[in-house]
Amino acid sequence: MLDAETLAGILRDHRMVAEKGLRDAFERRQNVGNESLEECLMFLGLANYELLGRAYSLHYQLPYRPVFHPDLDQQLRERFSPRLVGKIKVLPVAFSDDQQLVLATCQP
Repeated sequence: MLDAETLAGILRDHRMVAEKGLRDAFERRQNVGNESLEECLMFLGLANYELLGRAYSLHYQLPYRPVFHPDLDQQLRERFSPRLVGKIKVLPVAFSDDQQLVLATCQP
């Protein structure tokens, strides 16, 4: 995953999250201690997987398409359940040109 400062820079530069929202997320992160910036943004309702996916897409310069988008086939959604995604800390990023799924994990 991206470090907090890099992610905040992307979100700020592309006006995906307001400056006040980022300050609130950093304050929560400081108070809670063990949450990532992504978790703080989601807890505060300032971000969702799609917004974070777009931010990661900008950083890694990969196209983004939400894995859990309604037009994807049922088989793919069954393979990557939200519970599994949360458990192994995987963030769906994109499909590559040859239709392989691209995921951002703790180690890109």
